[in-house]
Amino acid sequence: MNRVRDNLLARANNIIERLESPQIPYGYVLFTFFFAVTLRNFLETYIDGEIASADLPADLIHYYLSYTCLAMALTVLFHFATKVPVARISRVILPSFLILILPPVTWMLVPAWRNFSIGYMFPDTHQDLPLRFLTFFGPVTNSGVMPGMRVEIALAVGASFLYFLAKGRNLWQGLWFSFLTYTVIFIYCALPFAYVTSMHALGLGDEITLPAMTNSLLFLILFLGFWQFYLYNKTYFTEIFKDIRPLRLLHFEFMFFLGVVLSQATHPYPLPPDSSGFFHGIFLTAATGFAWLFAVTTNNIVDYDIDAISNPRRPTVTGVIPARDYKYFPWLFFALAVIYSGAVNLISLFLILVFMGNYFLYSTPPLRLKRLTFFSKLLISLNSLVLVLLGQLFHSGNFALPLGVIFFFLVCVTATLNFIDIKDYEGDKKAGIRTLPVVLGLETSKKMIGVFFVISYITAGLVFSNSLPLLIMAGGAGVAQFFLLNRKPYREDHVLLVHLLSLAVLIFLLR
Repeated sequence: MNRVRDNLLARANNIIERLESPQIPYGYVLFTFFFAVTLRNFLETYIDGEIASADLPADLIHYYLSYTCLAMALTVLFHFATKVPVARISRVILPSFLILILPPVTWMLVPAWRNFSIGYMFPDTHQDLPLRFLTFFGPVTNSGVMPGMRVEIALAVGASFLYFLAKGRNLWQGLWFSFLTYTVIFIYCALPFAYVTSMHALGLGDEITLPAMTNSLLFLILFLGFWQFYLYNKTYFTEIFKDIRPLRLLHFEFMFFLGVVLSQATHPYPLPPDSSGFFHGIFLTAATGFAWLFAVTTNNIVDYDIDAISNPRRPTVTGVIPARDYKYFPWLFFALAVIYSGAVNLISLFLILVFMGNYFLYSTPPLRLKRLTFFSKLLISLNSLVLVLLGQLFHSGNFALPLGVIFFFLVCVTATLNFIDIKDYEGDKKAGIRTLPVVLGLETSKKMIGVFFVISYITAGLVFSNSLPLLIMAGGAGVAQFFLLNRKPYREDHVLLVHLLSLAVLIFLLR
C-alpha cells in the first residue's frame, strides 16, 4: 500500500515539477489555459447546437469568464493550503483545465449520457441544495451537473488531493483541503443560487439572465483579481496603491457622480431597480480607477527625472518595483479599464478611452503636451468633463450639458488645474517643463492660481445653481483656496480636500 502511495506521489511530483518549471514562459501557460477553454467551448457549443447561433458571442464571453473565475478561486485556495506562491500554483492549475474537455467527450462516447445537458444548477430545477452538496450533486436531472461533469470533478478533486500531499500536507490536511476544493467547485456550479440570494437581499430583483450572470462573474473576478495580486506580491500591491493619489482619483470619481445628479435634473426618474444598474455602477467606478492608474503609471515612467527631485518616494524612483516589472503595469490597467467599461456598453468604453488618451497625450512623448504652458491643463479639464458625461450616460442613457457647464470646465477648471504643477516646481524647472510656476515664478503663480480659484468657485455657483446661499459658500471656499495655495509650507492635499468637500456639497445640493 505504501509503495502504491509512494509511486503515485512520485509521479505527481514529477508532473508538478514539469508544470512549475520557470523555463516555460508564463505566456505559454496563459495560452494553454485559453486554448484548453476554447476547445471545451467549441465541443460544448457544437453539442448544444449553438455554434451558429446569434447568441454565441455572449455565451462564449460568459464561458471564458466563468472558467477564469474558477481558476482564480482555486489558485487562492491552493495558496492558503500550501503557502506556495500563486505564480507557481497558477502554472499547475491553468494547464490542468484541459480536463474541461472530458464532459463533452464523454457525452459523445456514452450514448446513455446524451439525454443530459451541461449547465449550472438553478433554483427552479435543483432543489435541496444542501443535500446535493452532501451527495456529490444529488440525483441527475435533464440539465445541470451531468454525469461527465461529475467524473471531471471527481478527477479534479482527486488530483488536488495528490497536489496537497506532494506539497507536504499530511493525510488529514490533504483530505480537508480537497474537501474545500470540492466546495469551491460546487459553489461555482450553484452560482445562480448565490446570485438570486444576493440580488433579492439588495432589493434588485432575482431574474436569472445570461447578462446578469456575466456581470456577476465580472464582479467576482474583480474581487479575486485584487486578492490574487496582493498574494502574488504584497510589496508591488502596496506600492501601486500607495501611489494611487487617492485625492486626485476621488476628483474624477466625484465628476462621475456630478454627471449622475445633473442627469437627474433633466431626467427626474430613479434608476431601474435591477442588477444591471448595480453592477454597471461598480464597473464604471472601477474602470475610472483603472484608467487613472494607467495615467499614473505611464506618467511615472516618463517623469523619472522630475520625480527624482520632486517625488522621491515614487516606486519608479525608489526601485522597490524594478523597471522591468513596472513597465507592464500601465498596459494591465489599460486592459482592465477597457474590459470593465466595455462590459457596460461601447459608449462608456469610448469615453474611458478618451480619458486615457488625453492623459497619454499630456504625459508621454513624442507630444508630451504637459510642456505647453497653461493650456496643457485643458486636456485634464476635458477629462473631468468626459466623466461628467459618463455619469449622465449611466443615469439616463444619453447626455446633454448646458453651454455654461461646458464653458466652466474648459475655461475655469483649466485655469485652476495649474495648481497641480506647484508641487513639482523644482523638478519641472530642472527638466525644462514650462509650467506656469516655472514661467512666472513660484510665488507669483500661486497668487494668480489663487485668483483663478476664487473666480472659478463663484462661476460654479452661478452655473450650477445661481442661489445666493450657494454663491456665498462658493465664494468663501474660493477665498479659502487662495490662502491655502499661498500658505507656507504649501500642502497640496489641503487644497484637494477643500476641493473635494466643495464638490461633495455641490453634489448633495443638486441631487
